[in-house]
Amino acid sequence: MRRSAGWRRIHAKHFNTGEGKRLLNKIMKHAIMAIVLLASVAPQGARQGSVSGRVLRSDGSPVASLRVAAMQLPEGGANAASAAALMSSGQTDSMGRYRLQDVPPGRYRIVAGPLDALAYYPGTWTEAEAMVVTVTSGAMLTSIDLHVAFGSIAGRVSTPKGRPVVGVNLFAIRVLAPAATQNQRGQQGRTGQNLRAAPRTAVAATDNGGAFILNNVPPGQYYIGAGMNGSLAFWSANSVVVEGASPHTTVTVAPESQSIADFILSNDTAENWDVSAILAGRPPILR
Repeated sequence: MRRSAGWRRIHAKHFNTGEGKRLLNKIMKHAIMAIVLLASVAPQGARQGSVSGRVLRSDGSPVASLRVAAMQLPEGGANAASAAALMSSGQTDSMGRYRLQDVPPGRYRIVAGPLDALAYYPGTWTEAEAMVVTVTSGAMLTSIDLHVAFGSIAGRVSTPKGRPVVGVNLFAIRVLAPAATQNQRGQQGRTGQNLRAAPRTAVAATDNGGAFILNNVPPGQYYIGAGMNGSLAFWSANSVVVEGASPHTTVTVAPESQSIADFILSNDTAENWDVSAILAGRPPILR
């Protein structure tokens, strides 16, 4: 663009002086700040994306009713899960399908299962081996399938005389490291964690034969609890289970395998739960 002689004279007069140069530098500084500000605001206009796929067992069968989430990696590519944020979550349907919507652009790990025992895409229990998924503006990522090797825990709840106990709630609590359970109170396991407040990895109820099975359990060590109307008992190997007693034994769950945890209730516990069963309208325990 050609400038007039008059403009050139004004420029020379005002901007070639010391004061003029300072003014020009100030204008340039504010211009640069404005450009930086606009650049920082621009990503807010980016369109959100989606991630979809399936969660499958090693044999290809679907995993239903399992929570799936997109865990955003912090800036700088840090791997610490504690610094990551869950930006979108959903649940698998009967065919193991999931869809995570409204996922902002960024880098993610796709995770499935309880927070204390996450499985990572494409199919590992170790965060370091997980693959990172990048969501760009408006992207619709498909076929992000997780292949997960779960285990299970099965058993039977009975009285000392071998009679089945019907309608008892069973659950698994993952054993935490001692460093993660400091200063906790309440009913505690051998690591000191508060078992009444701890998240339950899997839940089930005994059938008419007193049998139960806890499915989709991630590999690890677990306390196995049984309860009725707020009363709890925990599994203990080769001994009678007493209501309210703290557990000292655990069940180890391996991938693609089933662990056994049979409950034999003490007479007092069986009697108390028998009364609870009758009040709840369930069949009484056969003595």
